[in-house]
Formats: sequence, structure tokens, C-alpha cells
Amino acid sequence: MNVQNIKYLLQKHFIENGKKELSAFAILFVVSFCVPESSLILVFIPLYLIFYSVGSFRVFSDSNKGMNYLMIPASTKDKLIAAGILNHLYISLAVTIVYIVSILARQLFNILVLSQTAMDYSFLYPLNFDFYLTIIAFQTMGMFGAIYFKKNALLKIAGSFIVVTMIFAIIDLILFFILVRTNTDVYTNLFAYNLMGNVTELTTSIVFKWFDTILTLIFIPLFWVLSYFRLRETEV
Repeated sequence: MNVQNIKYLLQKHFIENGKKELSAFAILFVVSFCVPESSLILVFIPLYLIFYSVGSFRVFSDSNKGMNYLMIPASTKDKLIAAGILNHLYISLAVTIVYIVSILARQLFNILVLSQTAMDYSFLYPLNFDFYLTIIAFQTMGMFGAIYFKKNALLKIAGSFIVVTMIFAIIDLILFFILVRTNTDVYTNLFAYNLMGNVTELTTSIVFKWFDTILTLIFIPLFWVLSYFRLRETEV
């Protein structure tokens, strides 16, 4: 790992994309000031963060730009580390800060103008570990897809996201039926049964939560490794 190479790649990114990203932050501020928090959290922010990661290697959609990028005197590892810093740290932190500041500004406006009684910090609840872990997983997939798919990358990556989401849903469904059908002491405390023996309430979702978390933690390094070898193969 060469720190100077990583620094150069980061500086190159900000020189080429700084103004566009500042404009995007301004739009995010205005949108989050006007749109209900739940809608913004569940739709706009995750999509922006994921598609930002796809743009990390969008140069490969153009053969000339791709060739110029490959000629940058930096190792494959340095390029991936720079992309990881931009995707997992910089943009996630920047978008989160803009979002929080805009919501607090709106609440302050409501207090001063519309007589809102107090600040409400419930909008911070969705910004938890699971939220960012899921986004990071899709970001790594987006990075790999941008390297792997040369043409129509965005459409193909979107299709891949749908397939992966369906796989997660099918696995969760299979796990659910396994737990329901297995009437043992191990799983008795997981469900509340009514008199007909049907599941009426899931008293804890810890099994599903940890299963999805572990699966996601496997996906992240897997796609990082795949991205490394695919980028290295492209350089060769």
C-alpha cells in the first residue's frame, strides 16, 4: 500500500467531481428539508450511496477513459483502497451529516415559525449499524459490477441487486419455515402460538437478524476480493 498513490487518487477524484458532489449535497439538503424523514431514509439516501459506488469505476464504460485510468501509476490495491475510502467513509459520512443538519434546520424553523414544541430526534433511529452495513454490502456489489460489466453496467447492476435481494428473501423464508416446523425446546421461545397452533407474533427476530448480518458480513469481503481480482485482470 502506497499512501502517496492513494492520496493522489483521492485528490484526482475531488478535482474532477468536487463541484458535482457539492451540488448533490445542496440538492440533498433541500430535499431532506422538505420531504418526510422516513421517505428520505428508506429510498433516496440508500439509492444515492449505492449508485455513487457504481460511479467509482464508471470509467470502464468508455474504453479511452478506462485505459487512462489503468495507466495511473498506482497498484490495484491502492485503487481499491481509494475507492473504499470514497464509498464507505467519505460519501456515507458526508451524506449523513448533510441529512442531519438539514433535518435539525427544519425542526428549528418549525420551532421558530410554526410553534413546534421541541426538537425531535427520532429521525436518527434508522441510522443504525444494520442500515449502513446493508448499504456497504450493496456498495461493494456496485463497485464489482462497475468493473465487471463494461456496457449497460447500471442496468445490469440493478438487476443483480434485485436477484441478491430475492435470494436473501428466499433464504429468510426457508429459515422461517424450518423454525416453525421444528417444534423443539430450542425454538419454543422464538414464537408465540395461539390456540390453533399458528404463529401469531414473532417474540424475537434475533435469529433472522443475526443470520442476515452474518450473510452480509460474508458478502462484503467476498465482493472486495472479486473486485480486486477483476480489476487486476483488467489491468493485465
